[in-house]
Amino acid sequence: IVLVMEGKDSYKQIIAQSSGYFQNKFGHFSYSDLIGKSLGSKINTISKCKKKITGFVTVVDFIPALWEKAIDRLTQILFNPDISLILGLLNIRNDSIVLESGTGSGCLSINISNCLNSNFGHLYTFEFNKERADKLKQMFKDLNLDKKITVTNQDVVECGFHLDRESIRTE
Repeated sequence: IVLVMEGKDSYKQIIAQSSGYFQNKFGHFSYSDLIGKSLGSKINTISKCKKKITGFVTVVDFIPALWEKAIDRLTQILFNPDISLILGLLNIRNDSIVLESGTGSGCLSINISNCLNSNFGHLYTFEFNKERADKLKQMFKDLNLDKKITVTNQDVVECGFHLDRESIRTE
């Protein structure tokens, strides 16, 4: 997954493959131009007719503060000012074990995982919508956060915060 800045307040997550492209209002960009580029790299697109640069995107680092601007929103989301307040009030440390009800689009989950050390801390998040839970599991795996985050498809109102033994991290 590559995070690109399209403009001042416009970010997009790109699942770059060895071949293919993405297109936006700034032009046509090949995935191969994004893969392996250092952070801050400006990727230009050249007009086929005029043979000049017509637009660009910038490769940016995956940081939770930018993620809310780039994700496909599955639900309503919490924004960074609210997330900062929540994290401050929860006093999450790098070795905390956190239970979250209602993963939604995963913005809070990603910010919580940023506070955790994958060797000690862990987030167990519960999402009642099966399709959304499956998408979130894949997204967290693609972002290499599956060592810090476990998604469980479960309604905590009905079933509580029950985890199967195989779901519990034991390292």
